[in-house]
Amino acid sequence: MAYRQPAFMVEHPLAALAVSAITDAQMDNADKRALMDYRQGELAVHNISASGHFTWVDFGAAIAFNRLVMPAGHNLEGETLTISCDDASDFVGAIAQGAPVVPAGVLDHTMSSPATSLRYWGINYSGTGQWEVPEFWFGTYQQLVTAHVAHSFPNEYRYQQTQIEYPGGFAVNQLSVPRRKFALEVRTVAPADADYTLLDLVMTEGRGRPFWYWPPDDTDPGPFLVRLTKATRVQDFSVPASALKYKIKLEMEEETL
Repeated sequence: MAYRQPAFMVEHPLAALAVSAITDAQMDNADKRALMDYRQGELAVHNISASGHFTWVDFGAAIAFNRLVMPAGHNLEGETLTISCDDASDFVGAIAQGAPVVPAGVLDHTMSSPATSLRYWGINYSGTGQWEVPEFWFGTYQQLVTAHVAHSFPNEYRYQQTQIEYPGGFAVNQLSVPRRKFALEVRTVAPADADYTLLDLVMTEGRGRPFWYWPPDDTDPGPFLVRLTKATRVQDFSVPASALKYKIKLEMEEETL
């Protein structure tokens, strides 16, 4: 459809907190942990009998977010979530951050006031039911700005299967649903650029923990929760004595655990 500069959301500040930072009368500690453990398959369960149910997080200090991402796997399709933040836990003077209607898959919501830096962040449910939620990622969406992205950026699949070959073909046993594979090559990145800082963060953090990735081709807009499988950085300027600029290559696979 159209090209866009690729983007990342690497940090997951909620995951660094203790479960006691989450306040929700309908969840025990195991459910709270499921909201912040990097795992999409482990669901937090809310048995909500009255509308207006509220889940909020004390981040311990003022912090700014510009994105909320919730992985697929929930049963909140059509539910409206009201997002707000405040400098006090009573949320009396809360600043609204939007009220997205949850889609069937990944919820990818841009905050209405990205620059707001406040300590308490909360989500209000408009309806009732037994809601199941994989995770809440409050984070910072960062898009490459000036970097030159190579025109070839694969969007493939990784298959996990066993097969036996016969004279007339193959017998295949699929072990899991195919997962996305991505590659990205960014050229002439100067160390002073913000793009270099962002890509360096991906390289240092993205192997140990999964992160969100918005690929350059918005035909499949994502975001996709991925993990690095390979990352390289080489000097790529023809006159290094004059300036150092780098070519950075990332290979990523979708994480579905």
